[in-house]
Amino acid sequence: MEKKHPEEHIKINRTKSERRFQAELRLVSFKDGEFFMNYIPSLNLTGYGDTDEEARHMLMDIVLKDYIDNLMHLPESDLYIELRQYGWVRKPFLTKQLRNIQFLDTNTIKDTFNLPAETVIEEKYVTA
Repeated sequence: MEKKHPEEHIKINRTKSERRFQAELRLVSFKDGEFFMNYIPSLNLTGYGDTDEEARHMLMDIVLKDYIDNLMHLPESDLYIELRQYGWVRKPFLTKQLRNIQFLDTNTIKDTFNLPAETVIEEKYVTA
């Protein structure tokens, strides 16, 4: 039986007075050579550092923040085209909410980063 994974989701609210992006995202972390890596597969975003804390800071506070800022300034149609390429689809009846229908397993992540099979990958879900 296939293991069920928590659903990643994004809620986007764009009005004249407010732009808000809320998300629950899967974050994986691993060591690649001398560097620690943090990766959000559903947005294809990566941060790295000499420590796991540095990698997480780069990913969450710099890379993800910049991505969201740029995403929120796109025309609405382009915003959804951008997210759709990573497997994000609108939830039925909830047009401002999206869910991710793609899931990269740890073996695919290891292949993507050319990691040895014995590489330990940790994962957790974070909010943005």
